[in-house]
Formats: sequence, C-alpha cells, structure tokens
Amino acid sequence: MRNVFLIGFFDLKVLLKDKTAFIWLLLMPLVFVGFIGLANRGGDGEPRNPNPKVLVDNLDPGFMGTLMLEALDARGMWLAGEEDRDEVERGITIPEDFTEKMLATEQVKIEFFKTEGSGGAPAAMIEVRLVRALVALNAALIEFVMENPEGAVPTESELRALLEAEDPVKLEARFAGKDPRPVGYY
Repeated sequence: MRNVFLIGFFDLKVLLKDKTAFIWLLLMPLVFVGFIGLANRGGDGEPRNPNPKVLVDNLDPGFMGTLMLEALDARGMWLAGEEDRDEVERGITIPEDFTEKMLATEQVKIEFFKTEGSGGAPAAMIEVRLVRALVALNAALIEFVMENPEGAVPTESELRALLEAEDPVKLEARFAGKDPRPVGYY
C-alpha cells in the first residue's frame, strides 16, 4: 500500500511542475462545465416544462368547435385569447364548417400554424396535445355511433357526456427524477 502512495506522490509532483497539465486537468473542466451550462440553459435558464401559449381561432359557430376547445383545454393546452396574439408562438384555426363536416362524417382540416422565429420543441408538444384532443373527439363520435342506431346524429349534450366520462385507461407521464425538467446548470 505504501508503494501506491509513493507512486501517487511522485506522479503529482511531476504534474505540478508542468503548468499546461495543471490548466487542462483543473481549469479547463470548469470552463467546459460553465460553457455547456450556458449553452443549454433554455429560454430563461429556469427548469420548466415547455408549455407555450397557443392562439386558437375558432371560426366554427357550431358546438363541435366549442367541444374541440374544451378537449384541447383538458389535454393541457395553454389557450391564449385574441389579446395575446403578439405573445403566441403557435396557433390553431378551426374552420367555419367544422361542425357540419364532422356530423356529415366528412374530412376536416384543422390548420396548425407557427409564427416567425418560434422554436421546434414546443411545437412538438403542441402537436401531441392537438392529436390527443382530436383522438378524444373522434373516440367520442365512434362511441356514439357504436351505441346508437345507424343514421342518428349526435347532439352537444350526448357528445359532452361521452367526453366527460371517465376513461377506462389512464396514462400519467412526467419527467423522471425531479419535478421540473432540468435545464442549464440544473
């Protein structure tokens, strides 16, 4: 054991004589940690879940547009009003004929748009929540068709009851470890 300490002592003695080794072994790792922490700090440097505001232009006067907004809200979408138009990075436009086409079982296109200069990671989170809301709305429609005779048209109260029913399967998703997402020096 004495030989191990002796080798370590002489190795440290040789290391301290060389100034460049001192810089690369002690100073540069601290500089690298500082640089990488600054580069990966996120928008404001605080750990957070990316949940940007989303502007929803609901052009549909029918009840399906309202149910779509409620489904988006239930899936954790941070819906912004018209007064927040300058602060949003993403937006969703529900077309005028959304209710008519949904009830007529025709294809409907919901426009998902982004503003100039917005990032990509929050867009993915918004798209996932949008798809989850669309799946929930379509699942309620399918459930209505399965329970009712052919040709029956769903009403707002019937679809609302199906959307508010307890899901038989629950999924809880969160970041592992700490509650907020680690960003930067965290």
